[in-house]
Amino acid sequence: MRRRTLLLCVISGLLFSLSFPPYHLGFLAYFCLVPLLFALTQQHSEPSFGIGLVMGLTLYGSTFFWIAWATLPGALGAIAFLALYLGLFALIFRFVLQRWGLIVLWAFPFFWTAMEYLRSLGQLAFPWTSICYSQTEYLPLIQFASLTGPYGVSFWLAIINVVIFWTLCRWRRGKYVLFFLVPLFLFPYAYGKRAIPENPLPGDLKVTIIQPNIDPDVKWDSRFIEHNFDVLIDRTREIEPENTDLVIWPETATPCYLVRQRNYYQRVRNLVDELGVPLLTGSLDYTDLDNEQNKYFNSAFFFVPDRPGIQQYSKMKLVPFSEKIPYDEKISFLQKINMGEADFTPGQDWTIFHHPRGKFAALICFESIFPQLAREFCRRGAEFLVIITNDGWFGKTTAPFQHAQIAVFRAIENRIGIARCANTGVSMVIDPFGRVRNRTAIFVERTVTAGLSLRRGSTFYNRYGEWLSWACVGVTAVFLIVGSFRRKRLELFRGP
Repeated sequence: MRRRTLLLCVISGLLFSLSFPPYHLGFLAYFCLVPLLFALTQQHSEPSFGIGLVMGLTLYGSTFFWIAWATLPGALGAIAFLALYLGLFALIFRFVLQRWGLIVLWAFPFFWTAMEYLRSLGQLAFPWTSICYSQTEYLPLIQFASLTGPYGVSFWLAIINVVIFWTLCRWRRGKYVLFFLVPLFLFPYAYGKRAIPENPLPGDLKVTIIQPNIDPDVKWDSRFIEHNFDVLIDRTREIEPENTDLVIWPETATPCYLVRQRNYYQRVRNLVDELGVPLLTGSLDYTDLDNEQNKYFNSAFFFVPDRPGIQQYSKMKLVPFSEKIPYDEKISFLQKINMGEADFTPGQDWTIFHHPRGKFAALICFESIFPQLAREFCRRGAEFLVIITNDGWFGKTTAPFQHAQIAVFRAIENRIGIARCANTGVSMVIDPFGRVRNRTAIFVERTVTAGLSLRRGSTFYNRYGEWLSWACVGVTAVFLIVGSFRRKRLELFRGP
């Protein structure tokens, strides 16, 4: 690969990475794909797969370095695996480009969106770096996600990149194409300003978020389990029960098998009955099949005062190679792999918790980056969402901020209020238009009480789902199939 091509790929990957929080540089997403397009459209014979691979290694290496805080082999594996997606994308797009000619550049947004959406499917899915998530600080521009879902914003960003690229390459004859940027920004902005109400929405119920800030290494040390409970219970007892309707503890807040260990269960039950306030907490559970085949779950439990039963939701979307080896239930030899993963079983039930003031669903950690999950819970009747997570594993890096900001899209897509409770932060409340309130700092102990709005009605995206994403998959398939029967064209751009 020539030095110039290598530099273009690295620049594209770095600009892409820097567009995500917490750098406040979301505008870089408007042109971060332009260097990649130059690399893909040059006349010189370059390895198409290598172009995407180098960009991917740069992007994911500079974005997912924090995985090494938990596991260095896992970080290297994740970065290499995800880079393969961009390598395959570059290979396919350049193949089609060489057979259709430059006109296919205007189909680039379809190819890009299809790639991002397909990357979100299956047990290996990891759509953390979808380009749309770079825009969470520009709320008026992303309100149309309630129509298209998050990948509609990715499609929009890809169009902007193509317009800028085309203008740079054909400045003398094509500079007027640049004027298309005006409606590309004006229409989303006008729609967003019209959609977002000027005043804060009234809180239909009050939630209290407990951020205990317990170090993950301490949390899972059996010698400190009493300390875990003391911090959570003491913090919860400090609240004024008459001023809250729901208390939320984070993912695996109680590092035990809560409903199986009677003494710990009773401590939580007594606290809830004493305060008279419902409580949601994360904890572990298992199904006792026999001594060798127990199924273990990462779960959320909902306690209601003076009601002996509790509702449970078990996490359905597990982190690949961390909580589960993907597809080990279908490919037997994978069950012999031991990478130190938790070996959880995905839950099967779409649990809707019944709070006296409204129905809600819980997304546990990794699940919050999947729009399909939040959409389905809303379709099943959730009136607000709760996200519980433990991001302490990633240290003081960019990860907690990126993970938190992704939740902004879940609120906009479904016009639903969200309470996010994180062990070490970021905890916050999000209104149905993505406006964040009561955001906490990371690695501090905090208690937050805030009003939360209930969902009213449904959005176009909530009713029709990933209609745009599947349209992009269809268009991509047509170009690829028909292009397979066309002769290769040699003329591509020579550069700006």
